[in-house]
Amino acid sequence: MIKNTFREQVLFSTILIKSTNDKGDIVGKGTGFLIQAQLSNTPDSSLVLLVSNKHVLETSKSIAINYHRSDAERNPVLGSFITRNIGDISDVYYPHPDPSIDLACVNLSADYDSMYPDIHGKPIKTELLSTFDDNLLNIGQRLYYVGYPEGRFDITNNLPIMRTGSIASHPRVEYNGKPQFLIDSNVFKGSSGSPVFINVRDVALSDGLQVQDVYESLLIGVITETMTYRNKVVSAYSVRDQDEQFVEEILGIGLVYKSTVLLDLINTTVESFENSAS
Repeated sequence: MIKNTFREQVLFSTILIKSTNDKGDIVGKGTGFLIQAQLSNTPDSSLVLLVSNKHVLETSKSIAINYHRSDAERNPVLGSFITRNIGDISDVYYPHPDPSIDLACVNLSADYDSMYPDIHGKPIKTELLSTFDDNLLNIGQRLYYVGYPEGRFDITNNLPIMRTGSIASHPRVEYNGKPQFLIDSNVFKGSSGSPVFINVRDVALSDGLQVQDVYESLLIGVITETMTYRNKVVSAYSVRDQDEQFVEEILGIGLVYKSTVLLDLINTTVESFENSAS
């Protein structure tokens, strides 16, 4: 039985994105997650955004996603889901305004609202995004992220995979001068767009910090790349230099955009949406 803990509910915030071309063929798979973004002009209203990387979304003619079905008590019905083929996403696609930032989102509000309350989805509130302006985050702290490495997941129950790691570069420092940090974890292709979290209480306990009135977990970033290296294949036979072969292997380090950059994307998306609606 799925309980109502935050980490369990994040499984229903994270969605496998299947990108399709003009012919309807699947050309790629990646991870996305739902964010609830409040509108500034009408605070009682909000958008439901599907966040991922630009390289997951921008090459897509359309995308296909699965929603979990919900029962009468608003609980997820495991093993029962609804597949939605989102048509041309160009009108609902919002890239990060900085061309060098590999983040984007799709406004799913109309589709999400049309399916509610028959679907069980848990959009993450923007209040859970870390601002990186306190002493809570530190190097070496444990973290977890959710996604679809190499497109793998629990197919029967439509549930993604949760993985763990630690912060590998100091999070309050701009890694290589960019709003990024490194994580120590085997990040595989397909995990692009995975949301990265820390458990606040665990972090506070490990570093001897006193925290009050905080959420159980904070969203601290979005995975964008995995680091690899070329490993030389050594043959038992003597070969010429030009016959040398190499294989690409995972280095065990992932690159993550900070949640502050994600908040910039959300704010510009809300602003653009409201300007177009006025």
